[in-house]
Amino acid sequence: TFLFSWALAQSDSNFAPAPKKIEKITILRKNIFDLSLGQYKKFPYTWANKFHILTREKVIQRELLFEAGDFYNPELLAESERNLRRYEFLGKVEIKAEENSKRNIEVTVETEDLWSLSLATAISGAGDKYNYAVSLNDHNFLGWGQTVSVFYSQDHSTFFKEEYGLQFFDPRVFHSQHRVNLTLNKLSFGHWRV
Repeated sequence: TFLFSWALAQSDSNFAPAPKKIEKITILRKNIFDLSLGQYKKFPYTWANKFHILTREKVIQRELLFEAGDFYNPELLAESERNLRRYEFLGKVEIKAEENSKRNIEVTVETEDLWSLSLATAISGAGDKYNYAVSLNDHNFLGWGQTVSVFYSQDHSTFFKEEYGLQFFDPRVFHSQHRVNLTLNKLSFGHWRV
């Protein structure tokens, strides 16, 4: 009985299904508003879509942990979804895998952009001892997944101080694992500094 069970196990292992390969990857990028829906076929939704720059395909690709020709691993698809969901300029993210007629896998990556421009303000203090700040931020500058901010502030809490400048943040410099955060600013009593 033991020999028969061992032989049967060996036979089953010989017929184990071969791992499937990813044959094709399709990336579908959607704009902020779905203009196929009636409620979005008017101003301001059409204008928002028109002036919004869609996230670049390379930005989506760099977060995928698989490529065409790799063996299919559902865990890598799930991890890639999590990578993409970290970005605040992406809303819906879905990665689906389907077997084709050749018994290989075709993967579809679907993303939906969110509005990436924001205006931030802050005011504090009392009486003539106050300060305020305002900044305009784009969290998906030109569709490259980078953040560019222009800011201005005044501080009257002790003595008058004014500051303005530009900030740039790239979470994946040249699609690498490195990030950069640069600030160029000028104080009212000083020079430009980085």
